[in-house]
Amino acid sequence: MPVRSAALIFVLFVAVGAASGENAAAAGKLTEELPTVKCLGFRWLIGGDDNHNARVRVEYRKTGAKQWRRALDLFGVETRGMRKVNRPPAGQRLFAGSIFDLAPGTRYEVKLSLEDPDGGSAVRTTGMTTWTAPTRPIGGRKISVRPGGLKAALKSAKPGDGIDTFSNYPCAAIDIYGNEISECTDDGFKGKAPDLGAYELGAKLPHYGPRR
Repeated sequence: MPVRSAALIFVLFVAVGAASGENAAAAGKLTEELPTVKCLGFRWLIGGDDNHNARVRVEYRKTGAKQWRRALDLFGVETRGMRKVNRPPAGQRLFAGSIFDLAPGTRYEVKLSLEDPDGGSAVRTTGMTTWTAPTRPIGGRKISVRPGGLKAALKSAKPGDGIDTFSNYPCAAIDIYGNEISECTDDGFKGKAPDLGAYELGAKLPHYGPRR
């Protein structure tokens, strides 16, 4: 009888230990999203955490600064509705999130802290730079375009140039290849001009009659 009791206790101990191991988080691959002018984003694959009580704390600071600032925690993504190509590997959860309202063209240090009361906590620190807001070059030409000359003007234009169609066109419209839609005219909504809101590339320009 004592031998049987000892065996039962051992089995229970092994079962509890295995469950605890699956609940402990295991840090996986960290992916940095493409930055924007004021935003940095991250995706972090986390293994284990079967009881879903892990969290990822996010802190950031400008490079060279001493004090860390808090951002929103990464959130656990519900992956059942995701396409297979984007779904995390079996046994891993996806944590994702962003830091908002950052300064453009600035280097930041970001600290991601995985915290799990069941074990497996980890810290990842990385550096990322926000994009610089684009500015219009100074000294560009103003190219005035007349009907029939839009495609040539676009071909000859250089960065910073401006294309003026409003002075000579009653209505300016081009397709994605830069071809003019010559039938586009401002007819005072009398039914002669095509409805470009319903225009499909390669299809005949639709006309819906007078607008009332």
